[in-house]
Amino acid sequence: FQKVLEGMAERNSPLSMIRWVDCQVAPAIGLTVGRFLPTRDLNNHRPTFSLQRLDIVCGPTTMPGTSLGVGARSILNGLRRNDTLQYLDLSMSNIDQGSWRELSEALTENKTLLHLELRGNSVSDVESWEQLGQALSRNSTLRHLGLAETNLNDRGFELLGNGLQTNIGLEYLDLSELTASNREIELFIRKVLQDHPRLREIHLVRPDNILHPADLKLLRSFFHKVA
Repeated sequence: FQKVLEGMAERNSPLSMIRWVDCQVAPAIGLTVGRFLPTRDLNNHRPTFSLQRLDIVCGPTTMPGTSLGVGARSILNGLRRNDTLQYLDLSMSNIDQGSWRELSEALTENKTLLHLELRGNSVSDVESWEQLGQALSRNSTLRHLGLAETNLNDRGFELLGNGLQTNIGLEYLDLSELTASNREIELFIRKVLQDHPRLREIHLVRPDNILHPADLKLLRSFFHKVA
């Protein structure tokens, strides 16, 4: 399949979508796709895909320890100057810290991506959340961001909220299965949700599936804002 992709890129064949669900070979696929993502450099005449949607999704059957790894970094590095991709799904790909850094840099520079799904990529280090928050503060084109099951704790929640305070584009945010405390959720509501110009839908489902007082405050704040 890798050689097929390379051949299509060499011929500049139209290819609007790639979906791959096997993480055991995904690093090689990611490397190939990243190499051939088109860029805004008009002087660059290398072969490219006119790719609009890319899904590389690893599932629960993936071998333990397998990750998208260098493939993710290649895709995200290509995303920086790409001007065609609108939908990117890297769910459950176990992307590493270096890939999160590449992602943050890509979101700062990219002007076309509308939908980014990162469900199931567990992030524990504070630096990654800080970088993502800073990138979102500068990004005005992303509309959908999926961060469910990413181990979003109190500090990460705070840093993400700091970035979203100055974000003007996001409309949908999925924070399902978060591990943040009620206090951080309330602070997030005050900092972001009540004043955000576009954000109208947020998924906030806890692991225990119980509606907490902070969740009720969140609902009330949304009803008040929309009204």
